Amino acid sequence: MNRRQGNPTNERTANRGQNWRHPHGFRPQRYGSSSRLDEASGLAGNRENGATSEERFASRSSGARRYRTASASSDQSFSRGTNYGSGSQNQRDDRPRNNHTRHNQNIDSTNRGRTARPIGFKALEALVDKDPEELLLELSDSKKGIAELISMGLFEDAIVLFIKILRKVTDATFDERKYKVLQMYLDDNFVEQLTKYILFLPLQNMDRKNRNRYFWKNPDEFWNNVIGICQEVSDAIPTFARKILPLILESLNECFPHFEHKHKRHISDQIKENVKKLLEVVDALVKEYEEKQKADMEKKLTNQVEEEPPNDFRHISVYPSSLELVGGVPLFLRQNVVEGPYRDVNHYLDVQFRLLREDFVGPLRTGIASYRSQNQSGERKRVENVKVYKKVRFLNPETVNEQFCIRLRFDFTKKKKNFKYENSKRFMFGSLLCFTLDNFRTIIFGKVAERKVEDLEKGELIVGFDQNIGVQFNVDYLMVECGVYFEPYYHVLNVLQTMNVDNFPMEKYIIRVDSSVEPPQYLTSPICRYTIRGHEFSPLLNWPSTNFYRLNESQSIAFKAALTQEFSIIQGPPGTGKTFLGLKIAKTLIENRRLWYAKTPMLVICYTNHALDQFLEGITEFTGEIVRVGGQSKNEKMKLFNLKNRSRFKMSAAVYQQRNEVQVMLGQIRSITENLKQIEFYHSIRAFDVFEEVVPNFGKTWFRKVQKDDILDWLLSGDEDFTFPDAAGRSSVAEISEGINNLHVEDRNEEDELEESENEDEMDENFENQVDDLFDEVKSVFVPCSIPLVTVSSMNDRIFYLQSAISQLELIEEPTTEQLIFEDQCRLELLVLRRRYDYLNAKLIEGKQRSAVPRQMPQFVNLNQPHKIPPNDRWNLYFYWLDLYKQKLRKRLEALNKEFREVYKAYEELRDVEDTRSMKNALVVGITTTGAARLRSSLQALKSPIVIVEEAAEVLEAHIVSSLTKNCKHLILIGDHQQLKPSTANYSVEKFYKLGISLFERMVINKSQLYTLNVQHRMRPEISSLISPTIYPALEDHSSVNDRPSIKGLDNCLFFINHTHKEAECEGTSKKNFHEASFLIKFAKHLVLNGYKPENITILAAYLGQMFEMQKEKKKHKHVLGDMRIAVLDNYQGEECDIILLSLVRSNSENRIGFLSIENRVCVALSRARNGFYIMGNMDQLCAASQLWQKIRRTLEQQNAIGSELKLRCQVHTDKITYVQKGEDFLQIPEGGCDQKCGADLSCGHKCTSLCHIADRDHNNYRCREVCNKRLCDADARHLCEKMCYQECGPCYYPVPRFLACRHTVNLECHVDPDTYQCVVLVSTTLPCGHVADKPCHRDPQTYRCPHPCEIKVEPCGHACTQNCHIRKDPDHLQYKCTKRCAQYRKDCSLEIDTHLCPKLCYEECDPCLIRVRKKRTICPHVYDVPCSSNVDEIICEKPCIKILPCGHKCKSKCHQPCGKCEVQVEKINSICGHPIKVKCCEEPDRALCNKKCPLKLPCGHNCTKKCNEPCTTRCREIVDCKIQAPCGHSLTRIKCWIAKSDSARQNSATLLKYCTQPCSAQLKCGHRCPGTCGECHQGRVHKRCNEKQACRPCARPCPYKCQHGSCSKRCGDACTPCKEKCTRRCSHQKCTNFCGSICNVPPCEQPCDKKLQCGHPCVGFCGDPCPPKCLICDKEELTTIFFGFEEDEGARFVLLKDCGHIFESVGLDGWMAQDSNKIGFKVCPGCKTPIKTTQRYGNLIKTALADVSKVKNDFYGNLQEIKTMRERLLAKLEDLNETMPIVMRIHCAEVRTFLELIETRLQTDRKGKRQEINKPELKAIESKLQIIEHIIKICLKVDVGESDAYAPQVKFLVKILSRDEDYITDQEIEDIQLELNRLTRMTELSKIKKSPNYRVHVTCNARVRQIAEQIDELLHGATKFCDEDKVIVLLKELSRMVAASIGISDKERREIVQAIGLRQGHWYKCPNGHPYAIGECGGAMEEAVCPECKAKIGGRHHTLTAGNTVATEMDGARFGAWSDAANMANYEL
Repeated sequence: MNRRQGNPTNERTANRGQNWRHPHGFRPQRYGSSSRLDEASGLAGNRENGATSEERFASRSSGARRYRTASASSDQSFSRGTNYGSGSQNQRDDRPRNNHTRHNQNIDSTNRGRTARPIGFKALEALVDKDPEELLLELSDSKKGIAELISMGLFEDAIVLFIKILRKVTDATFDERKYKVLQMYLDDNFVEQLTKYILFLPLQNMDRKNRNRYFWKNPDEFWNNVIGICQEVSDAIPTFARKILPLILESLNECFPHFEHKHKRHISDQIKENVKKLLEVVDALVKEYEEKQKADMEKKLTNQVEEEPPNDFRHISVYPSSLELVGGVPLFLRQNVVEGPYRDVNHYLDVQFRLLREDFVGPLRTGIASYRSQNQSGERKRVENVKVYKKVRFLNPETVNEQFCIRLRFDFTKKKKNFKYENSKRFMFGSLLCFTLDNFRTIIFGKVAERKVEDLEKGELIVGFDQNIGVQFNVDYLMVECGVYFEPYYHVLNVLQTMNVDNFPMEKYIIRVDSSVEPPQYLTSPICRYTIRGHEFSPLLNWPSTNFYRLNESQSIAFKAALTQEFSIIQGPPGTGKTFLGLKIAKTLIENRRLWYAKTPMLVICYTNHALDQFLEGITEFTGEIVRVGGQSKNEKMKLFNLKNRSRFKMSAAVYQQRNEVQVMLGQIRSITENLKQIEFYHSIRAFDVFEEVVPNFGKTWFRKVQKDDILDWLLSGDEDFTFPDAAGRSSVAEISEGINNLHVEDRNEEDELEESENEDEMDENFENQVDDLFDEVKSVFVPCSIPLVTVSSMNDRIFYLQSAISQLELIEEPTTEQLIFEDQCRLELLVLRRRYDYLNAKLIEGKQRSAVPRQMPQFVNLNQPHKIPPNDRWNLYFYWLDLYKQKLRKRLEALNKEFREVYKAYEELRDVEDTRSMKNALVVGITTTGAARLRSSLQALKSPIVIVEEAAEVLEAHIVSSLTKNCKHLILIGDHQQLKPSTANYSVEKFYKLGISLFERMVINKSQLYTLNVQHRMRPEISSLISPTIYPALEDHSSVNDRPSIKGLDNCLFFINHTHKEAECEGTSKKNFHEASFLIKFAKHLVLNGYKPENITILAAYLGQMFEMQKEKKKHKHVLGDMRIAVLDNYQGEECDIILLSLVRSNSENRIGFLSIENRVCVALSRARNGFYIMGNMDQLCAASQLWQKIRRTLEQQNAIGSELKLRCQVHTDKITYVQKGEDFLQIPEGGCDQKCGADLSCGHKCTSLCHIADRDHNNYRCREVCNKRLCDADARHLCEKMCYQECGPCYYPVPRFLACRHTVNLECHVDPDTYQCVVLVSTTLPCGHVADKPCHRDPQTYRCPHPCEIKVEPCGHACTQNCHIRKDPDHLQYKCTKRCAQYRKDCSLEIDTHLCPKLCYEECDPCLIRVRKKRTICPHVYDVPCSSNVDEIICEKPCIKILPCGHKCKSKCHQPCGKCEVQVEKINSICGHPIKVKCCEEPDRALCNKKCPLKLPCGHNCTKKCNEPCTTRCREIVDCKIQAPCGHSLTRIKCWIAKSDSARQNSATLLKYCTQPCSAQLKCGHRCPGTCGECHQGRVHKRCNEKQACRPCARPCPYKCQHGSCSKRCGDACTPCKEKCTRRCSHQKCTNFCGSICNVPPCEQPCDKKLQCGHPCVGFCGDPCPPKCLICDKEELTTIFFGFEEDEGARFVLLKDCGHIFESVGLDGWMAQDSNKIGFKVCPGCKTPIKTTQRYGNLIKTALADVSKVKNDFYGNLQEIKTMRERLLAKLEDLNETMPIVMRIHCAEVRTFLELIETRLQTDRKGKRQEINKPELKAIESKLQIIEHIIKICLKVDVGESDAYAPQVKFLVKILSRDEDYITDQEIEDIQLELNRLTRMTELSKIKKSPNYRVHVTCNARVRQIAEQIDELLHGATKFCDEDKVIVLLKELSRMVAASIGISDKERREIVQAIGLRQGHWYKCPNGHPYAIGECGGAMEEAVCPECKAKIGGRHHTLTAGNTVATEMDGARFGAWSDAANMANYEL
């Protein structure tokens, strides 16, 4: 075979990334790939019996001994070794090979996600020659690719080389590094490859040997290398050795003998010995570890006992919380104290409560977790412990008990199911149900409140809730049913929480485990005496030696102890009569009831109803004063003693009164419920009188005045226009109905359901619906409901009646005239009824379909003239009213339900009191443990002093304790702890916390006195020898068992059929064995055929799955096996049968026998049979796993009762023996005897032809099948019976010719009398009507029905009669009703066309024509669609008026309205601009409405640029040539027209400066020349941004990165957010479990794609990758074009790059992608250099590159936290700036506020509904701008309110510069703005000076002041860069100093002037502008003048100064004018 044929893909995978060749010249195939190894070795047949030794070895090697190690995953991975070399790609190990990936991540975090290229073979060979220390370095280097080579799988030679390398590593001296390397590479993956290689070495053929030359060169070297490595690991790292060495050493051990045999090569004894020793060492390590684990667990549990609980168990809800079920709540449990006492009662109750609660919560938690896990992974497996129901809907509230109950539907399918609910454990009463809408984040808990099989079969159920919860109706819930039955837990847990600590029952024994037993308190009296069978004695002082009941010694001792000790424990091994003894004890106590009975009955408690009935039935033999509590008794005799039956006839008045109240309310609720149900069925039309309650003024409508038939005719009158289905169509109506019922159905792949067995009695109490009888009584009483108008069923019944009547009438040969008339009436009614039935059915189906949609009241409905309503609207009206009525009923029902729960709760309390009174009157009360917990209050009231617990060792301790009360003074426990233990639902709680230890067994463990019975009366000695002395050393056989009969047809009464047929797995953990099931069922059939009744045989199965399998097998023979019982072993304790057939099931290659190793279960299994016991199983396996079975085997061998085949002896032919080994062998003896013919003589004279049969030996029931041949008559000897012998012969049936009286000759059966025979020969006869017809000879022509059609036309309609000739009945059609379609037009039809013909039958009265037709009105030209029979002119015409207005347009009003102004939009020409303008026709065209360009010319001659509706511009913006000198010194050559024409504009420097186009050319801060013009740079104040270089800004384009789930929504320059969806890398071989944005934890799949291209050829890509569109056949030349050099290799695979569409060979592309792995950036296509960002195969490289790029971006542009912090800080600063901004600035500098709003918008996380990205550089730019604004605000705050005009222009200028980009600013701009801020500062300082009161005076008086002010103004408002700040500062200081002198002159000058004028104080004044002047004389103003300085008015008149003039105090210090002495004197200080 060509070496390349195996699996090219796997072959190439082994060489991935390296173009190296094997030394032999070919590329080696990966070991374990799809080679023909299995063909060469014959492995394909390793399952056949005739397999070769090599095949058996290969098969067996997969089942090599498993070790339970600390790593469960290791066990799983080891067990997959069977797939190695199997030849199937699908069986490859699909585990994620990521061990080394994780290691590489630990070694070098910088290489995270980047995979090294695998090392080549030559490089591997080179490593062998290196010394150990060098090897340590090489193997520690993750970039060498050694781990990658191993992860892809090593071929043969590579494995041998690598073992040699590792062996050299063990010689290294650096121990720490050495052991790290060994652990690194000896991982699960490599160990699995190594063990597979070793196991398959014996199977290597020559081809394989040639490729494995390194091994075959020196095999011993390989063995020693492996052993050396194992030795080093076991010595140095035993923990690691325990994990990996078992499988390696086991594989060597398995390999050696087969290797030597196959290859004839000896392996040295030393090597074998070394392996053996190492195995022993490893075994010891594993065993030591397991023991340590066990000890640690026990220690942990012991320590936990001492821990204090975190909370009080009495406050814990019995129901679990959602957190408990989905995780998140720590579990607190303490171990059951088995040995020694509990600390106190509280400790005991806490432990028992928590363990019992976890027993049902644990499985529920596990089941929910399993379901959620499968839901996420998409797997479809059976979910254990729970049943999951999807799409469950709550339907409506129900009334069942005191709970809040709701009916729900869990199954919407209508498919017939084979599943039977009667005996199923599904939905048992009290079962726990969980409901969730949000995947268990919130859970609603409920319990099954009522279990009715008829409801379950419909998919419905009633669930009860403890409180009135709010559920959503018509919403799909997920429902989970807890697999653990909840009801017993619920009641027992509630009792444990409420038990009293102070008077705990039997506290001395249960809590303190005191072994000293005292007598019952009622026996301690000195006068106390017992009377037993006439003997009276003191039980405590002188117990007689008399054997009262012929008890054996052990029974007598136990009997005495039970009667004289208050706490007694009696053990009864199988068959020893423990129930018998218990009954004798009970009888004795009852006969001596005077000692203890005071209306305090004895309590008998059992776990199951079956055991309770059995015990109580025995008690009925000596007393009838028994009360049996609980309604699930299957024993007819015990029903007489049932509490319900006793209480029914003794009811107190209070209970009776409360019961009546409940019944009344139930009746009301049921009435409403029944009404709602009938409505919801949509099978009827409800009576309209119920709508009076919901429809206003219904009593005044037509519906209240007419009869019900009139309403029905009105509603069904639309049937004439209904398209009637034909005969086939009627079935389609049913199909439609079915479809409507299934509207909410979703096909659900239900789990494979095993049919629950009717034989399972376990917990049969659970099926009890604890519902009072009064519910059934109410249901049996007639409940008033609204009477429907008609129902579908009643119409159907009437149709069926009519059809039957017609059929019967047609059979009458000679009908009367009345019968003929009645037949016609029936036919006519049937015709009408069928039509109405189909119409009604269709409408009701439509109504049901739309029931979920709220209906609206139809429009234009007149309820007093309903016949004008169209048919569809009639039904809409009916369904609308029906919805209103349903809403009213539901509200009433909700209120009644709430009231009922209170009333019923009170009734239940009274009923319990009544029941307690009934129980007190009895001597014995029998109850199950569940019932006892439920009726705790009643038991406390009973005060029972004596409690007998039967089968006590089978019951959980909590169940027994919860049944006891403080009044218990005498407790008798009867059971056997060596048989079945209590069953728990949670194995972990049973195993680790010992919950499965019963109170019975705990007492035995604590050395309490135990009384064991030791004589068995059940089993034959041969059978009892299996358990004695093996299990019961002291057990003896009673003499009676020696007389047990032998088994018919068999020589052995005991036999073990040994076999090796393998078991099979069931869903879950159960098992089955097809061989055993088939054999035992056929064996049971054989026993029945040998004379045994089916009830004398029982088949026991060790596993539930086997029981189901045998039940299926039993159905094939149910006619023979009948009621033969098949049961599970655990459910059969305490029972027995004549013949037991036991199936042990277990037979597997792992030698696992499960619980068959448990002595308790084995004991039960071996002790059930009385006469015959036959076992099937794999004894070799049982003995290998259990010493107990070894003892049993020896016992069987001693009796010669074990073998591989069973010997059957024929009872008839006793020398005939048949050996059976498998089920098919019974076919040799199908009748139960042997294979000989019976041949017995029969009474009929024939011989029995059957095979030998045991049954019916007298052949009384035998049916002889020979031909009878008896003579049938005396007329002819040839008339012999031809029937079978066993059949009745009957009369002679041979045909003979007979001559009749009518002269016809006919053939009649021999026994027929010709004289009474009626001749049926057809004769031609003329009938009374004149027609000639062939009639039977015996028929009378006068009454014979004429077969000819009636030829007379019907009058007056003219139709042909549809009947046959009817001359005897209505010949003139006077009574005939023509049923043909009416040929007339409908009533009042105005069109009279064919479509308007009346749809009714011809005989019916025509209805008005309601077909909508188009009619034209006569009073206007409009047409309307109206009923044909109506008058269209009576309608108010709402259509548009069609009249023409004077303007020529149509009127826009409605037809019935008067015409108005014309509102039509028209175009009119404006006279000024000449443009057409759209206006209303009634309006004039105003130019204000024209929005076109103005056509007018401006005064300058240019066109106006404004719109017509705007004023023409006064400033022409056309650019014109000019020559103007600008203030900047440049000459302007081009400027706007209005500036050139305006003198004022030309003088405005600011205006001219903007238009300066001279290049700026200034050198910027960056070193480049400014690219702007003089005007653009504001004359150098703020330069234009440099074009040469700007700071690096993030790319603002959309990010191009995208994954399978979507594209990145950020900008290209921002770091991408990793995708958090599940990774899409998955295929049939593997699946990544990480998020999409994380590095995949599985490599790309290397398997070939199995898809087909469109051309039909195989895909050339890989599994899981997009298929390349090219084909190696169709596009071979294109695909194999050499690029990398691997394209033409055989098996080459290709990869499609989704980013660019190019296709490359995978090996070369992988190599390309591996290059430059240290560079940051995306890989690119090797062809077109397109970045690879979306090709999933290289997803890890893409994600790594993306992470690197994102890291760089985050470093430069900031991470999310940095950005968030900066953003919040800037927003806070922005808010501060808005608060501190001056009001004047807000008004006069609104641009600042606008800019801040712009910045605020930029800082928001979203903008216009879209995410707004921002980075750190942008935030820093914004921060800089806010700092500038802050500076501006601080400057402006220093200026007074009135000085805003001084700084406003400059502020606006700065804001304009800042607004260039809100998130960007250059260094040059910052420098320029700083200078402008300085300018602003100086401007405000100048403004402050100018606003001072003295400035105006000084500026006019002092030329120097004016000069300085002008100079400063020129510098501050100059058109150049503000570079003279220092000069301005100096000038401002000087100006400030000069202005400080308030009158503008120096003080010296002032004094000189005042002295020169010589006037006293009060004569100096100043003008409004501050210029001083003097008034002589009195100083008072008498005349007006003007100021010589400013021309302002000065002086005044009549001593009164002119307004604005004041005293110049600064001149002479005067405060008042001197015009009066008083005033002048005030100027002086006196």
